[in-house]
Amino acid sequence: MSSTVAVAQPPKEELTIEQINQRRSMTLDVPEKILILDAIGGRIKSGGDVVAYFTEMKSLLDLIEGAEVDPRSFEISGKPTGGAFLKTMYHLVCIHGKPFNEACRQFPGIFEPVELVILDAGQKAGKYEEVIPFLVKHLKETRDTRDRIRKDLAYPKILVGATAIVMGISVYVIVPAFRDFFAALLGSDELPIQTALLFNLSTFCVSYWYAILGLCAGVYYGFRYLRANSPAYRQKEDSFLLKVKKIGRWILLMDLVSFLRIFIVMFKAGTGLDEAIWQAAEAVRNSEIRAAFQKAADMFSRKNPEYFYKCAAAAHPYFKFPSSFYSQFKAFEEAHASVEQLERYLEMVKHDADAIRDELLEWIKPLAVGVIGGFIGFVAIALYSPLFTLIGKLAEQIARRQGQ
Repeated sequence: MSSTVAVAQPPKEELTIEQINQRRSMTLDVPEKILILDAIGGRIKSGGDVVAYFTEMKSLLDLIEGAEVDPRSFEISGKPTGGAFLKTMYHLVCIHGKPFNEACRQFPGIFEPVELVILDAGQKAGKYEEVIPFLVKHLKETRDTRDRIRKDLAYPKILVGATAIVMGISVYVIVPAFRDFFAALLGSDELPIQTALLFNLSTFCVSYWYAILGLCAGVYYGFRYLRANSPAYRQKEDSFLLKVKKIGRWILLMDLVSFLRIFIVMFKAGTGLDEAIWQAAEAVRNSEIRAAFQKAADMFSRKNPEYFYKCAAAAHPYFKFPSSFYSQFKAFEEAHASVEQLERYLEMVKHDADAIRDELLEWIKPLAVGVIGGFIGFVAIALYSPLFTLIGKLAEQIARRQGQ
């Protein structure tokens, strides 16, 4: 008769700081990040804390190895919810005693600098219950804006793709067939200018297609590399875009939205006005606008002039912020208006930025259609024009034979 002996499972190995550092390249989808931060914010708001949250999540994740847990309901689920990230955060926060904001800094692939600044403000002021919900709202709005732009660009992308296909078929299939046909009937000197231009273009593209593709790819990735690695180039590009009427206005409003978002949450978290302005300036993407905000922040820190809205007015020689921006900050600084008034102004700026974005996207559609129509029209005219020359020659030959 055999008996079964229960063997105690060895405790799971704790991750050291060195092992955690090897996970710095870990990534997390935006929906997953929003889900986890929203759950943490809800736990803190209901009287809990970050340590208790990650402890419970770790216990549930260990129940079934490889399973995923819903961060809000604490139930096992089949949906991806960043189990590896949650476990790593458990070791940082609960085992090694790292504050939540410092633990998040271990993952530059997950948290952007502006998000870390917001979490730092919450840790410093002890107001995670206010800061984390704001960060979740910021992430949701940013995601929704990107999704809307991606959705709105879907139709223009289809048109651009259709244009490329039409041009490719025309240059590589249709035009060479007509070129051989007209070559047998007419000499190259008798072809109309537009027809000769189209045939020469087709011949060049067919002969050097690999060089054309390589050049296009080189230009595309070259510009991307310069923007990512050359501050001088990025400054010139940002300055140029800012001077383009509609595009520059949209960029300015979007950066004002970023500035106001971070300023409001930093100020609500108890950060001083000077530091809130500096941190908000760092969230601005356009280098020209960011430099203007930084210069204004530096002038304000030296109290020259005394108020920030006056510093912002004198910060940049090429552009001015909207007059409403100065009036709102004037009311905030001099009349001690509430920060809720700035929040209402933020919503107004977002609405104006969305309106301009929609207008710009509406311009793309007719532009793409115009490019397709223009190219097809050019090809049609170029291929139709030699027929008149051919008909004329045939008429001459018929008249000559009748005369004989």
